[in-house]
Amino acid sequence: MEAKELIQEIVDKVQENANVKVVFGEPIQQDGTLIIPVAKVAVYGGGAGGTGPDKRREDTTEPAGKDAAGMGLGLSIRTVPLGYIEVVDGEAYFQEIVDRTKLMMTGMVLAGLVTLVLGRLFRR
Repeated sequence: MEAKELIQEIVDKVQENANVKVVFGEPIQQDGTLIIPVAKVAVYGGGAGGTGPDKRREDTTEPAGKDAAGMGLGLSIRTVPLGYIEVVDGEAYFQEIVDRTKLMMTGMVLAGLVTLVLGRLFRR
């Protein structure tokens, strides 16, 4: 498989799999209410490749080739739920999903910083 074909196959798979529907499913409709999930999808990736002379050690029994080639790829797909859109009687409302754990951790870090600053001020 050539590099172009491989890259196109990866792009196709990312487009197929990196979306809200894969993670949360299709929108749900029940009793006149439509729920549409909303998420942030981030795709990170990189790759490199190259060719060059085959520089094998002389003590090997394997025959040296004229050219060596190599390629590496990395890919990460991250999906974070943000909320959902609720459609009732033609009116749409966005309902945010609040991450309480993240909120509590932020509060604890801020409380620790305030304690540290106040402790240093009162020492003087």
